[in-house]
Amino acid sequence: MSAPPRREMPGWRHTPQGVDFIDRKTGKVTHHNTATVKGWPDDKTWTVVISKDSRIYLGHVDAGFSVYDPSSGKIRNYRHVAGDGSSLPGNEVRALLVDRQGNVWVGTTRGPALFDDKGGRFTSFRHSGNDSSSLVSDNIYHIYQTRDGRIWISTENGGVSITDPR
Repeated sequence: MSAPPRREMPGWRHTPQGVDFIDRKTGKVTHHNTATVKGWPDDKTWTVVISKDSRIYLGHVDAGFSVYDPSSGKIRNYRHVAGDGSSLPGNEVRALLVDRQGNVWVGTTRGPALFDDKGGRFTSFRHSGNDSSSLVSDNIYHIYQTRDGRIWISTENGGVSITDPR
């Protein structure tokens, strides 16, 4: 089975100094970071994806997960809250995916989660040593959707877990 081509994020790139938008027509670069956006939590990011409605989802190295609307300049930040099962599972976000149904998958070093944008909550999935159908590991490196709609979740020291959200 061949993998579908990776969806391009026209103009958006994460850098060690935040996220840049490169206007391909003019070549102009606009920096989005702690110096330019009020509330931007940290400039170090692992990953960035864009939704069909042009929201930018950011996975930070140690500062959690952010949803940024470049047209308004507003940013919402999410971090793990101890004891709150509906919060982000971990603050190191290495992987993001907006699937074909518009679901936002967030991969942290403490497990993946589905993000509920309206409620600002997360549904987390965890490895359980007593459950062979659970994730193989909580330390997530990449999340990918195949042509048949399945979600592949690659992990450190565990391999790949595959789920079918349909």
